[in-house]
Amino acid sequence: MTRSAFCSASCSKTATQNAPSLLAVPNDDPTFTIVANQFTNEWKHTATPPAVRFVYRIVLTNQLKDPFENRRDSIERKNNFKSQGMLEANERRRWHGTRRECRVGDPGPGALTLCSSATCYLCIIMRKSFDVSKCSFGCLFGRGIYTSGTSSKSDTYVTQVASSKYRAMLMTRVLAGNAIKFTVPDPTLVSAPPGYDAIRGVPGSGLLYDELIVYDNDQVRPFYLVIYDT
Repeated sequence: MTRSAFCSASCSKTATQNAPSLLAVPNDDPTFTIVANQFTNEWKHTATPPAVRFVYRIVLTNQLKDPFENRRDSIERKNNFKSQGMLEANERRRWHGTRRECRVGDPGPGALTLCSSATCYLCIIMRKSFDVSKCSFGCLFGRGIYTSGTSSKSDTYVTQVASSKYRAMLMTRVLAGNAIKFTVPDPTLVSAPPGYDAIRGVPGSGLLYDELIVYDNDQVRPFYLVIYDT
């Protein structure tokens, strides 16, 4: 998924100047296939996964891109993941489901328009990224930003308020770095243990599906908006 989403350097500059914004990914583009296949292959709750209908690249402001890249570089300098054949900072693509009050991403007028509702968390995340201070206490691994490699697990957190025949989910970029495995929940956590950058919740006592949790806002960014059948 390293292929540029933009036609040229000037196109990329224009998109960034207009950020936050959405760019539709054509369904015959290789990126659409990669994203849709990851969604489908990682759907585990039912035998037949819902069909992915639309994919949009989320264009972020430089104010959001720069801190993420700085954090990526910092984690990479400590661990040198590239020398191990991995992405810098052990970056992973993970799913996140949340509340959509609008129809952003649905076909028709306004498909690319982020709404301004203070409780449409999908649009807030695409506009401002994640904020750990908004996360709830008492979750399985404490107050962090939760993502999963299992698309159907993230779907359980999706809420659609406005009438729509589609659901919406985010594919995110997560800097896992040096992640520690947990099989037993610990709701008291507010950070990864010393020497670690993230927590990998693996199926075990109290956990049925995988989780990847970070506690630093700049270790995660929304990447693609995925619209799929209900």
